[in-house]
Amino acid sequence: MKILLQTVGTGGGDAHPVWEALKFTVDATKPDLLVQICSEKTFHETVPKFKLLFDSGETLPETEYLILESYDDFECIRSQIKEKLNELISQHAEASIEGDYTSGTKAMSSAIMSTLLECGATQLHCGVGERDETGRATSTEKLVSFSTADIFAERMLPEFGRMFNKQQFTAVRQQSKVFADQVQNKELTQSLTALRSISCCCEHWNRFDYKQAHNAFRNGVRRNIEVLKATGWDKNQLDKNNEHLSKCKEQLFSISRCVDLLLNAERCITRGYYDDAISRLYRLVELVVQVRFFTYRNDVPTSQNPTKNIPISWLNEHTPHLAKKKSHSTQFNKISLASNDAVDALKELGDGLGSFIENQWWKDKKLKEKGPLGKLLERRNDSYLAHGSVTVPKEVADNMFLLVNDIVIKLAEVQNVDFLSIREGATMPIFPSKLLRSLK
Repeated sequence: MKILLQTVGTGGGDAHPVWEALKFTVDATKPDLLVQICSEKTFHETVPKFKLLFDSGETLPETEYLILESYDDFECIRSQIKEKLNELISQHAEASIEGDYTSGTKAMSSAIMSTLLECGATQLHCGVGERDETGRATSTEKLVSFSTADIFAERMLPEFGRMFNKQQFTAVRQQSKVFADQVQNKELTQSLTALRSISCCCEHWNRFDYKQAHNAFRNGVRRNIEVLKATGWDKNQLDKNNEHLSKCKEQLFSISRCVDLLLNAERCITRGYYDDAISRLYRLVELVVQVRFFTYRNDVPTSQNPTKNIPISWLNEHTPHLAKKKSHSTQFNKISLASNDAVDALKELGDGLGSFIENQWWKDKKLKEKGPLGKLLERRNDSYLAHGSVTVPKEVADNMFLLVNDIVIKLAEVQNVDFLSIREGATMPIFPSKLLRSLK
């Protein structure tokens, strides 16, 4: 359903037939409901002439009238129009609302435009034509229309950027699509479409859905790469993100996934989600050990957890002390190692990462006295998202992040890879600062 609100002026007599301009707009927009905003004078003088223009072959749309208390008091007019709009919206929630400010006083035109912009009207119209020496239009030749969505989208784009930088990717994707479907400006449409595509990618990425994230990047971001470049997005960063997502998609147990999980936890801390952060960091300690274990288990495909279902014969050969310790836990001549056991195995293998983690985990292992990592892991177990009933304070999340960050750096060191390079690829893009400035 389409509703057209139309201000009605007096015109200048038969030489300036404003009623013809009113009909021109109605014919062009074809509203289901017409609301004419009139003064007492225009209701009795202009409206009847407007109605006479509809001959027997034409049908005047369903029409309602709003009689203004004053035709030159902006605030009074605006208040009446707003009250009428609220009534219309409550009765026709799904209707699209448009406005015509061709005629009427300047106060009437200003009031209808400002009120319709506030309520989210989709189109505003004004009939134009040739003018005489007095400046009044003598006829109406065309309708000048503009989409209010362009105005709102230009105002909202910086806000979408701030939301994007706060990882509110779902909201940005949904809202940018709504505006992209409505705006008429080509460049604005392209910017919103590009933002939607990159938000879609980051939305999947933030949920560890690397396959969907990489597909969204390949099918959406790369398709809009020229627009992204033109509007200030860092193409080099996007290229690194694409490479990183490709590695995360292909390699289940990889340092790329370790760094990605680390930065995901960091984003949780930034947003104040401390319980979520330490849950991720707890899993990351386990993942780091699993990744390193592949160095010694060439018999395991990279899609399989190398610390699960380890043949007891392998442990007897490579980690005899651990094999003896865990001999009672074997099932079908295989054993799965918990994280602390896997750390013991790495240390027994002479691995530097295993020794590094154990020194953080235990202060005195024989006395079962835990070190900083052990204490923090215990805090996670006591948290509400694990097995306890207490929430995690920021200080605990910060301390655990710093400690696990060092562990991931140590993994990169023993794997002989560049941690900072991987971290750069795992860092999500940010909304261009020039758009935040230029569109405020």
